[in-house]
Amino acid sequence: MEFRVLGPLEVEDGGGPLQLGGPKQRSVLAHLILRSNHLVPAGLLIDELWGDEPPETARNTLQTYVYRLRKLIGDARIEAGPGGTSCAPNPTRSTPRDSKRWSKTRRAPWPQIPLPLLRH
Repeated sequence: MEFRVLGPLEVEDGGGPLQLGGPKQRSVLAHLILRSNHLVPAGLLIDELWGDEPPETARNTLQTYVYRLRKLIGDARIEAGPGGTSCAPNPTRSTPRDSKRWSKTRRAPWPQIPLPLLRH
């Protein structure tokens, strides 16, 4: 599976580009890819998607986006848990040493860097 982030966001699985969903779902994936191998808290994704006034349903909507992306891209690449969501674009290319490093970095939250260009 190939992830392309320069230009329009695209994911290709060998049979052509995948249909990634609407703008906000695509934005979730972009945020996760840009923060690969790090735990991204739900609150940060909600802030990036909706700004200062998220709808009451923001957390549930975010969970739906993550669920759909996991079905599309695979549970091995996108992991969701109580602390947030993480993305490993190429989990099969890792070594046992990488796996140990991944387990440590996945627990550490990513610094909260605003990415206004990804907002829709």
